[in-house]
Amino acid sequence: MGRNPGLLQSLPAKAIADNLALAVPLRSPEGISALEDLIALLTNDSRVAYQQALQPIGGCCPIPSCARQIERIPVLRRWEHVYRCSKDYLERQNGFAAFCSLCSEWITKAEGWQIHCQSHTDGMNIPFRYDPVIFRRAMARFGYCPCCLGNTSFSATQRMRHFENSDSWKRYISECIPEYIATMASNDSILCPHPRCRAPVQSEPEGIWEVEALLARWKQGRKSFYLVKWKGFSDEENTWELREEMSRDLVVQFDAAYSERGGNHFGVELLNKRTRRGKVEYFVKWKGRPTTEDSWEKESTISRERIIEFEL
Repeated sequence: MGRNPGLLQSLPAKAIADNLALAVPLRSPEGISALEDLIALLTNDSRVAYQQALQPIGGCCPIPSCARQIERIPVLRRWEHVYRCSKDYLERQNGFAAFCSLCSEWITKAEGWQIHCQSHTDGMNIPFRYDPVIFRRAMARFGYCPCCLGNTSFSATQRMRHFENSDSWKRYISECIPEYIATMASNDSILCPHPRCRAPVQSEPEGIWEVEALLARWKQGRKSFYLVKWKGFSDEENTWELREEMSRDLVVQFDAAYSERGGNHFGVELLNKRTRRGKVEYFVKWKGRPTTEDSWEKESTISRERIIEFEL
């Protein structure tokens, strides 16, 4: 399997090691680059492995219109904040923005993205492992669909469609793989759809996931996420999904109930309370999600009933 430039660029120590091994003067471009990398390694947020294109600047979000201090953002949400902030900013500036996690590079033109994806598919520079890769609290590499990667009737951008979190990736392939198998004759061997594999597959496909209920809503910048309870699965399998990936009818129904109750209700448990900058916040446990995702949320996002229950 080939090296992953996107993953390597999440490791500043790798660049330092490469430069320090060179027999060049300290004042040379390579020497200066090594010093800059050392300073960055000491001053940047070492708990999150940002790609080079997403590195905070001076301990702050690199987007000028934000410049939020990274330390004020929960560690588990820092990479996502910088990524979302960068994507929104570049889309406003250029009308288009796509990030290639394989190359750690932003592409800001739709035709440029088509060419970039084409270079990956033509050269078979595609990931053999196609699930999302998390490294040091950052999405080091997006997830891909093996069926899309191997479908030569698709455009390059369709084949290289990526998924920015594990939950949306799981949901998509749980639908795509059964569809791929259904296209094969009953007497055919089921082959892995990935173009770099094609080995026979023995296991049976899982069923398509069906939404049982939307439990809560949470916003990150201009993006809205919904906490989903899946039919036939326990609460431990609840996942966050983007608004645009949900059924419009389900979203409309949830939003109406959210407004009527005054905020999140069924998917939250209140654990603590504080007043910050004159405004009340509650420490929320999200139903079925790990404790690492517990977070302080504004009073306006919690239902009146939940607040009354907590205050009693």
